[in-house]
Amino acid sequence: MDDRLNEETQADIITVAKGTGMRRVEIKRLEPSQLEVRDGQAFILGVHGKNGLKRTIPVLKEYNDAVIAVINKCDGKKVFDGIPTYIDIHSYRGDYAKSMYDQILADKKAKGEEIIFDYHTRGAVKISISRGIAEEVSKTLGHKRAGVTIAHYLKHHFA
Repeated sequence: MDDRLNEETQADIITVAKGTGMRRVEIKRLEPSQLEVRDGQAFILGVHGKNGLKRTIPVLKEYNDAVIAVINKCDGKKVFDGIPTYIDIHSYRGDYAKSMYDQILADKKAKGEEIIFDYHTRGAVKISISRGIAEEVSKTLGHKRAGVTIAHYLKHHFA
C-alpha cells in the first residue's frame, strides 16, 4: 500500500471504486446524472469503457447506500475532480468482481435457480466456477469474454 493513501480523505473515491468496479478513467468521468436508482438498487448508466463499449454497472448491495450518498452530495458536473495515481483502483476492481460473483451466486441460490459450475481452472490455482455467472460479472466490468475476468480477477480471489 502506498504511504500517501489516506483512506479517510480518499474515502469517497474508494467507496465508488469498491462499489462499482469502475476503471480509473471511468471514475474520473463519472457524472451525477449517470446514477439511477431502481427499487432501491443503484446503477451507473452509460459507462464508456475500453474499445468504445458502453455498459450499465450495478452497484454492489453492500455499497449501494454509500455510493448513492457520495454521488448525491456532488454539486459539480463531475463527481470527482481527479483520482490520485497512488490509489490502486485496479485492486478494487478485483474485489468488486469477487463480490459481484458472490452476490449473483447468492441471489440465484435464493431464487432456487440451478447453478452449473462448468469452468475449471488449471495450474497451481484450481477452482470450479459458474461460467454463466462469470459472464455476468465480465459484462459489469466491461470485458467481452468471461475468460479474461476469470483469469485476471476471479481466479486470484478464490485462491
